[in-house]
Amino acid sequence: MGTVINEYSERNAKLVKGGVGLYAQERSDLFHQCIGSGKHKQVLDLGSNHGAFTNFFVQDYEVTAVDFDQKNLDVLTQKMDAKTIVFDLNEDISTLGKGKWDAIIMSEVLEHLFFPEKKVAQIATLLKPDGVFVGTVPNGFSLLNRVRYLCNQPEKTSMAEPTHITHFSVKRLRKALEAQFGYVRMYPIGSKKHAMLANLSPNLFAFCLAFECRNPK
Repeated sequence: MGTVINEYSERNAKLVKGGVGLYAQERSDLFHQCIGSGKHKQVLDLGSNHGAFTNFFVQDYEVTAVDFDQKNLDVLTQKMDAKTIVFDLNEDISTLGKGKWDAIIMSEVLEHLFFPEKKVAQIATLLKPDGVFVGTVPNGFSLLNRVRYLCNQPEKTSMAEPTHITHFSVKRLRKALEAQFGYVRMYPIGSKKHAMLANLSPNLFAFCLAFECRNPK
């Protein structure tokens, strides 16, 4: 566990210097489209880290960033105007305000949590009736990843990240989301040159899987 924490800290230090993760602009554009306009909207960013991705939203919404590391949130508040909450997302997040939020963002976070299906159920309780839950997870079973698994090269896949607890396929992700929401739409995200293939078969060709969920059950 100490090794995992050290590797996380080293990677995080690099991100603080400016990294926002792959396809950040594409993810941001999609989430803005799903959330809609309105400076008054209360948006909860779960797993904000140091705020590099959060920064795409603070000018447009009233954002509250949630992370387990106070140091991350200290960096975030030095760079942008956002409320913060120190919280371990593996705990019961339904305590973060039932029926309070217009939108909840969870980008590249769900795969890091224990019992992600239970976490989605808790998130559904936090939204207003007309609220929206958006996020992304790595596509753990893309064709490229499958070939690399077959060739005994897991270090070149999302499996290489030691904090990835769950590896999602389209089927598993959709099942988890549809159990808690009446409306679920999924979007493939990846390189533009493979966009046509990704739209035809997200399970095989998307780099990551984005989702939009409404109508919490």
